[in-house]
Amino acid sequence: MKLDPNRTWKLVEKRLADERDPTLRRNLELVLAHMKAEARGDIEGVVATLTERPRYITYANPADPILNPVGSKDAVRRFYDATIVQTGAHRLEFACDRVIVDEGSVFTEGMMRMAYPGATLRAMGIEVDDPSAYYVAESRMGVVWPVDAAERKIPARRCTRIAIRSRGSPRARSRSRTSRRSRRNTVGCHGVIASLSRPTS
Repeated sequence: MKLDPNRTWKLVEKRLADERDPTLRRNLELVLAHMKAEARGDIEGVVATLTERPRYITYANPADPILNPVGSKDAVRRFYDATIVQTGAHRLEFACDRVIVDEGSVFTEGMMRMAYPGATLRAMGIEVDDPSAYYVAESRMGVVWPVDAAERKIPARRCTRIAIRSRGSPRARSRSRTSRRSRRNTVGCHGVIASLSRPTS
């Protein structure tokens, strides 16, 4: 399975190209900059799009303080360090198929896919066939991006997992000995282990 990070912002760029309202353009530009920085693993670039006291909300795991950083940019930095830097799960694709924008927010929806190193999952106590391979987590996700009118930055990011489905070749699925319960619990807010593969991007 090949993950293409460009799919993350393709529809946002198209919506921006068609938009003439300056406020709506600003909101789309903020989200676009955030998405591209996140895909590069540029944490400081992500933080630059946020207000001084941002808040992330992950509705799938609302009690986890790491997944729900609040009150400071340092808390957001810790979120990315824990979920992307330390896990090595920097290969991602948000196949966005819906973008809605108004004066106060942007909404994006699509299929989120993230590739997790087998070694990382094994270190978490998850049984994997091959620690040198990658497991792809896949979930339908909606993200609300409010925009603060005064700071002209993103004060919060609200992620909700809309639905989950497994995907991958039958051979890939049959090779995985991970139980259904382990699959559900492996990757937190981002989804489930869907297939064993070696993403090429």
